[in-house]
Amino acid sequence: MIRGHVNSQLEALVSLQIRGRDGRFQPVPVIVDTGFDGFLTLPPEVIRSLGLAFRERGDVILAGGIQEQWNTWTGQVLWHDKLRTIQVLEAEGTPLLGMSLLRDSRLTVEVRAGGDVLIEELGGIEF
Repeated sequence: MIRGHVNSQLEALVSLQIRGRDGRFQPVPVIVDTGFDGFLTLPPEVIRSLGLAFRERGDVILAGGIQEQWNTWTGQVLWHDKLRTIQVLEAEGTPLLGMSLLRDSRLTVEVRAGGDVLIEELGGIEF
C-alpha cells in the first residue's frame, strides 16, 4: 500500500521510490493526476539526477487535443513492493503520477486538506 495526503490545494500527493542508474532509490513526491493517462512525468533535473535512460522523442496529446513532441525516458519505480519498469515523460513542474501506473490499483482519496491518500494493489496482478 502506498500512502500520502491531500495538500491545501486539494492535490493528492504520494512519494514514489524511483531507482537511479546507480541502483539507489530516490524518493520523489508526485501529484496523483487521474486526467493523465501516462505513467509518470518528471522534470529534467530529476531525470538527470536519476540518470534515466533516454527512450525517444514522441508525440503526446495534451488536453484539448493539442499534440506536442516530448522526450521520454525509461525508469524503474518501486510499486506495491515490486520493481516496475515504466515510461517517464519529461515535463517541467511538479511530477505527476498517471492512470497507467495506477492500473490494477484502488485509489482512495479523502478530498480535504490533510486527508488520506491510499493506493492499494488489486489482487492477482503480475507485472
